[in-house]
Amino acid sequence: MEFLKKHYEKIALAVVSLMMIATALTLVGRLGFDGSEPPDIKTNRSAAKPLDTNELMQIATLLKNPPSWRTNDGPRPFIPEPWNWNGKELFPNNEPPPTPVVAGDPADELQWWMASRTFPMKFMSVATGVGTNKVFAINPGAGGTRFVRIGDPPIRQLIYGTMEEFTVLRYEEKKVEWFNPAIGAKTVTDVSVLTLQRKSAGVTKEIPLAIGKQVLESEPVARYHSSVTGEQSNELKKGSKFNYKGKTYELVRLDINPPQLIFKDVQTQKEYRRRPRVVQRF
Repeated sequence: MEFLKKHYEKIALAVVSLMMIATALTLVGRLGFDGSEPPDIKTNRSAAKPLDTNELMQIATLLKNPPSWRTNDGPRPFIPEPWNWNGKELFPNNEPPPTPVVAGDPADELQWWMASRTFPMKFMSVATGVGTNKVFAINPGAGGTRFVRIGDPPIRQLIYGTMEEFTVLRYEEKKVEWFNPAIGAKTVTDVSVLTLQRKSAGVTKEIPLAIGKQVLESEPVARYHSSVTGEQSNELKKGSKFNYKGKTYELVRLDINPPQLIFKDVQTQKEYRRRPRVVQRF
């Protein structure tokens, strides 16, 4: 006992050391560190599984023969518009690539916006009747569906804050037959047109409404803003001419879908194609 009292600290240290050695040996055994070389992770011990191309083939088939899309009045033919890629921009297949930006060309300083509102009334369907007794369903937006006939009293409708009058003038029934690749057979689509007479602010004009489609309320107009001088133009229509930095340009084309405008230098006849930002109104 006297020995234990004199050498207590040494004995305790020895016991702790033995416990730590035993713990280390146990961990080595459990982790499998038996002195052998670790496996070579760079070696591919199993052959790669072949790529499943079935899904890719299905996608390619759908792209080649896309299904028809549907509206409230039945299926519509899907006619994809081919586009090209020149490495920088997409452009329609039947048009030349967009004009590249040339340093120092004043036309490249112009940033473009285009405005064109959609006409809120939409010809939905022929509800009932035959011949001159046909009843047509028109959806004027927030006002709910209206049922009208040729010869009815004028329809009063608020359009973009202005009360206007509309009269049903005529109905042209037309159907087209086309091949639907989704079903592998021919199908018929209704493309009939209901024409309204519109009176607004003393101006009378005709509005042809194709069934199930939204039409433009007015022809597109464009404006430009110079990123250099800060100059901003008035509303420009197709055929409008404008001057910028001593050069005269003419607005040749305005397309709303897809948005695109073309203007040219009157002196050199060089054309410029731009993708404008589309807004509802200026």
